[in-house]
Amino acid sequence: MKTTIMFIFITLLSSFLLATDMQKYLHDTEAMIKSAKYKKALERVEWFHAHVLEYEPAMSAVRLSYALSDWKTLGDLYLPALTSMKQTRDKGEKLLLNGEGNKALFHDVVSLNEALDEEEKSISLFRKLHREQNELAQKCWYIIKDTIIKHEDYDIIKLYIQDPLKEWKKLKSRYEYTKRFDQEHDVDTFSVNFHRDSFIADTIQLINIAKKYNDIESAKIIESRAKKILNN
Repeated sequence: MKTTIMFIFITLLSSFLLATDMQKYLHDTEAMIKSAKYKKALERVEWFHAHVLEYEPAMSAVRLSYALSDWKTLGDLYLPALTSMKQTRDKGEKLLLNGEGNKALFHDVVSLNEALDEEEKSISLFRKLHREQNELAQKCWYIIKDTIIKHEDYDIIKLYIQDPLKEWKKLKSRYEYTKRFDQEHDVDTFSVNFHRDSFIADTIQLINIAKKYNDIESAKIIESRAKKILNN
C-alpha cells in the first residue's frame, strides 16, 4: 500500500515539475523575444510546438494558444519565424489532404490559422475534407464549428446542425454532466463559471442558428428550457 502511494506521489510530483519546467520554458522564450534574440527564440517555439506533448500532455491547450501567440508575435518581428509558422501549417494541411492526418492534426492546423488570422483557410480545408474524407470531417466538426458559424457559412452548417433543438438536447446533456461533476468534485468557482458561460454562449449560438433557419418555434423552446436550467 505504501509503495503504491509513494509511486502515485512521485508520478504526480514529476508531472508537476515537468509542467513547471515547460511554463518556465515559455517564459524564457518570451524574454528572448523581448530581448530581440529572435533566432534562438524561433528554435524554442518550433521545439515546443513539435515536442512539448511528449514531455507534458497537459500542456496541449497552452501549446495551441499562448505558445502560438508567442510564435506569431515573433513572426511579426522576425520574418523567418512567420515563414516557419506558415510552413508548419502548410505541412499539416498537406498531410490531411493526402489522407495521412487525424483530428489532432486538424486542430493544430485550425489553431495555426487562427493565430495567423487566416481562418478562411481552415474553412476551405474543412470543405475539402467534407467532400473527400467525410468520416474525418465528422470527427473534426466541433473543432471548426465556431469558426464556420462566425463566418456564417450556412450551407455547411446545415449539413452538421440539421435540427437545432436536437443539437441543444445534446448540449444540455453535456452541461448537466459537467455540472454534476463540478458539484461532486468541489471544482473551483472559476471552472464552474466557465462551464456555465460556455453553455450560455453555445445555447445563444443555437438560438441564432434556429432563427437563421426560420425555425422560430425551436428558438423559443431552446430559450425557454435554457432559462429553466439556469434559473434565469
